[in-house]
Parts: sequence; C-alpha cells; structure tokens
Amino acid sequence: LYFNQQYHQSIQASGAIAFVYGFAAIYARGLGGYVSDWLGDRYQLQGRLWIHFLFMLVQGGFNICFARTEALNSSMIIMVVFSIFVQMSMGTCYGVVPYVDS
Repeated sequence: LYFNQQYHQSIQASGAIAFVYGFAAIYARGLGGYVSDWLGDRYQLQGRLWIHFLFMLVQGGFNICFARTEALNSSMIIMVVFSIFVQMSMGTCYGVVPYVDS
C-alpha cells in the first residue's frame, strides 16, 4: 500500500514492487549466513557479531534514505538494496543464534 499511497501506483504495480523486496530472500539470506560462517572461522563469535552489527547498521542507513526519498525510481533502488541487507542480517543472525546459551 505504501507505493500505492505515496507514489499513486496501481495495486498491481505496488504488489510487483513489493515482490522485489521478498525476492532478495532467495539468495541474500544464504549469503549473509555464508559471510557469517566465513568470519566465524576466522574470528570466532566476535567476527559473526561484528558482521551482524555492520549489516544492521547499513540496513538502518538505507531505511533512513528510503524514508526520505521522493522519487519512485530512487525509492525502488534503495528499497532493493535495503532488502538485501535485511535478508543478509537475517542470515548472520542465524549464524549467531546457535552460540546463545539460555
């Protein structure tokens, strides 16, 4: 509904744009897990936590940029990059969770 209300796109076009956000989950989540495992091998848990922090920081920056964009094209590009970092953050989170004790 955001693209429908903010940029006056049709519901179908808004749905197609939103699909791109979810499409990044196919590869970006696995990529985040791979990077987490790679840094985990080199720097143990500290490496996993640092990359998780970095991806979340970049994600937050793109979220702020997305909220401030006024053009549809810029908004779509920023949303795609934001989505990639959201999914990669989820992948790094899956790399950290097994090390959390109760």
